Formats: sequence, C-alpha cells, structure tokens
Amino acid sequence: MRRILGVDRLLKRVKRRFGYGCDELRGVQFHVRWLHPPSACRSHDRKAITLRRCCEPAQRHMVRAAVVVHVQRRPDRSMMTCTLRYKAKRTLKPDVSSEAVPLIHHVVAIIGIASLALAAMYAVLVLVALSVWRARRNAPIAPALPLAPVTLLKPLCGSEPGLYNNLRSFCEQKHPSFQIVFGVRDPADPALQIVRRLVAEFPELLIDVVINPQQHGSNCKVSNLINMLPSARYDLLIMADSDASVSQDYLRAVTMPLLDQSVGLVTCIYRGIPTPLICSRLGAMFINEWYMPSVVLAWLFGHRGYASGQTLALRRATLTAIGGLEAMANHLADDNLLGEKVRQLGLRVVLSPFVPAAEHHEPDLQALTDHELRWMCTLRVLRPFSFRLLFLSFSTPLAVLGMILAAQEASLSRAAWSLLWVSLVARVLLHFSYRARRNSSLLSDFWLLPARDLLTCWVWFRSFFASRVRWRDIEFDLSADGLIRRLP
Repeated sequence: MRRILGVDRLLKRVKRRFGYGCDELRGVQFHVRWLHPPSACRSHDRKAITLRRCCEPAQRHMVRAAVVVHVQRRPDRSMMTCTLRYKAKRTLKPDVSSEAVPLIHHVVAIIGIASLALAAMYAVLVLVALSVWRARRNAPIAPALPLAPVTLLKPLCGSEPGLYNNLRSFCEQKHPSFQIVFGVRDPADPALQIVRRLVAEFPELLIDVVINPQQHGSNCKVSNLINMLPSARYDLLIMADSDASVSQDYLRAVTMPLLDQSVGLVTCIYRGIPTPLICSRLGAMFINEWYMPSVVLAWLFGHRGYASGQTLALRRATLTAIGGLEAMANHLADDNLLGEKVRQLGLRVVLSPFVPAAEHHEPDLQALTDHELRWMCTLRVLRPFSFRLLFLSFSTPLAVLGMILAAQEASLSRAAWSLLWVSLVARVLLHFSYRARRNSSLLSDFWLLPARDLLTCWVWFRSFFASRVRWRDIEFDLSADGLIRRLP
C-alpha cells in the first residue's frame, strides 16, 4: 500500500524543486499546513511533526493523492514551512484485515478477563470452603454413645519412611474394643519386622497377621484386603492405608456416623506430611493445596462422591450387599467404586471431620510424576467430561494466562491487575494456612509455589495421553472404564 505522503517521494520533490539533498532534509522539523486537506488528515493541521511521521499508518487506506509542495526554509535551516495541497486521484477500499485486527484483540482481551475472573473466583471460593470446613470440625462433639467393637484392616507392602510411628498410632487408640489385622503378600516383606515389634510392644491388643500371596485381581491392595477379611472378628470394618497417622480418637470419630443406619460408608480427607526431600514437599503441596481443597469445595456445593482409601469405614453387611471386595479387584479407583456401590444401595457416604496425616515420600522427580499421573488418570476415568475443565482449578497459571491475553486491551488493564492480585493473594493465603496449622516455617516452601503450580498443569495435560500407570514399581495398562491389567 502506498502511503499518503511517501517520505522518499516527498524528499525527491523538495530536492528537485529547491536543490536540497535528501540526507540533508531528513529529521528536520517541519511546520505543516494543509490546503484543502482530506478529512482523514485534519488531525495534523498546524502541528509540528517530522518529515518521517507525516503519514500515519491508520490513514493509509483512505486516500491516494498527488502532493504539491511549497517549502520556505529559515536561514538557520532548523525549521521549514511546508504547504501541502492534495489532489485526490481515487478513494481506496478499506483494508478489511486492518479493521479485523482490533476486533480480534478485543475478543482475546475479553477471554483474558474471563480467565482472570474464573481464577480469582475459584481461589476465593477455596478459602471460603476451607473456612466452613474448619468451622464444622471445631463444632461441639455429640455426647458419647456406646461404641461397638471395630476391626481395623491395614494392608502393607514394603517398608516406608515413618511406617513404625504410623502403625503405632493405630495401636494407641482409646477405644473399648478393637482388633488390628495386618496383611502382607510376601513372607519376606520388611514390614513384618515392624509388625512383630508392635505385637511385642502391645501384648494386650488383639493383633492378627495375615501372610497370603494369593492374587484375586490386578489391584494388589484389594487382593491383600480380600485375604485379610476372613480374619476380621467384628462387624464394623475400617480399611486404612499404611502411610496414615492418626490421633487417639480416630476410631471413635470415624465409627460414630455409622450409628445412623442411613449411613453406609464413612471416609476422610487427609493432609500430606512430607519427608525433607524437595520432591516429597512438592507432592505434599499437591495434596494440601490443590487436591484436598478441591474435594472440600465440591463438598461445600453438595457433592458427596468422594471416597478415599486413607479411611473407609462400613458395616460387614454393607460390604456383603455390594458384592464384597471382589467387585473392585481389577479397578484402579477401588475406593471410589466402593462409594458408588454403597450409594446405589440407597445409603449415604459421609465425610468425617477427622483429618488423618499421610506420610508423603517421593525420592525423585520421576517417582513424583508417576504418583501424580496415576492420580490424574484416576480422575480422568472417573469424570471424563469434567476432567477436561479441571484447568479452571489451576488458579495461578490460569490468572497469569488471562493477564497475558487481557494485555491486548489497555482499557481493561486496571480490572485485569485487580483480578490477578486477588488470585495471587488467595493462592498465597492457601499456602500459608496449611503451614500455619502445622506450626512449620511459613516461608520454607514458598519458593516452590511456581514449580508446584506448573507441575500440576503439566501432569494434567500429560494424563490425556497416558494409558499406562505405575503403582509401587509395577506398570499397569489402564482402560477407559478404569480397569487395570498388569503388564509383564
């Protein structure tokens, strides 16, 4: 497109008429006066501009004209007066592409503002949900009622950091009558040494040990539980993971809701307690600052589909009515399937206010990503549609992306910055709230926040293309319906 006032063309005209060289004239300040200017150029009337800027890009498509130049030069050669007269040749068609660009920028900016608003709203709602949850936990406890005897099933597999202290916390329960059943599949499992130590330390407790290598399905944990179940003496059953650590009122807290006959299953959220390794701390942040807050937020809005293997308490009759543990022997999300089957019986799944601690140990980045990829794939097979929208819960990355998009429109900058600050402040408060409750240093893991949020986004994206998961150094093929098949 030719410019209205081509710089080189105008310089040549001045040189030819007045004898000044082009290099001599470049950059000299002109006082421009238009004679009969086209309406598109009236903004330049009587303005001091340089020769290089006598044509604005936005006006290039409007007129093509011949220019008549009259120049008067001052003696000091610092200022010239240019009289320009347009002789219009023809009007050009508007440049559709140049008109569409501002529209595209506006749409992109609106998308950015919407992303910022969603990120800020989610971050604030999470804080509200956690506040409501903590208020519920601090509510007065109902009067003590007679407690039924309980069997606690603890499947074990190998030695873990803190395993002795975790198992010992279950032996110290203040409950009138309970049994603990430990189960392993390998007679050489190192966890047996810790179990024998606890048996000797608590001779008054009813502790049974089951060693049975029989495999009932691809899910090794469920197979272990199936082998342990015949040793259970009581009708109230609690299945708890080996990495959990609890206080002395745990059994009472999780069995109390089962006194209501409309309740079929009791489960718990939990908090991650990391080992000193950086990857372990990143893994605990995944649980404490994304996964569990998401569960609590869903609970606040009435969702009751959560069930965690950290604690599953139910009656033996309920377990028999859903077909026993054998119905879950080939499923990756056995705990979620158990909750669904209980709800199909017309019974409620209750989220206990008790929050056990889970020892979180990740020796390296590969172990961390394998662990979190298995969790993400579990969520994907459980909720295929809503899983695609899970990025809305990544408040900080979503807010940063929204800020980049909103930068296309300067008029929205104030709103964009406000929403960004709301998202960031809420995210930092979420991080500090968990650390304050642990009585740990508030700033020790603060520098890990960007890495943690980016890693969550990466694992979520990667899970869309993953059909294999790794669980305790065993690789499984995962089908679309959540069934797993052990690979050779």
